[in-house]
Amino acid sequence: MASGIKEITVEIGGDTTKFQNSLKSLDSQLRNTQAQLKNVNKLLKPDPGNTDLLAQKQ
Repeated sequence: MASGIKEITVEIGGDTTKFQNSLKSLDSQLRNTQAQLKNVNKLLKPDPGNTDLLAQKQ
């Protein structure tokens, strides 16, 4: 039935430090991207025809 599975490793109560650090890094990158998008949206309000800003938004 499970002949395709060669090895399964289960870690219970393991150290999640690496995972937490990865999530912190991801959260920081997302905040940075959101801030940049907010700035682009602010700049687009007075000039919605600005093709350079539209390209940055996408």
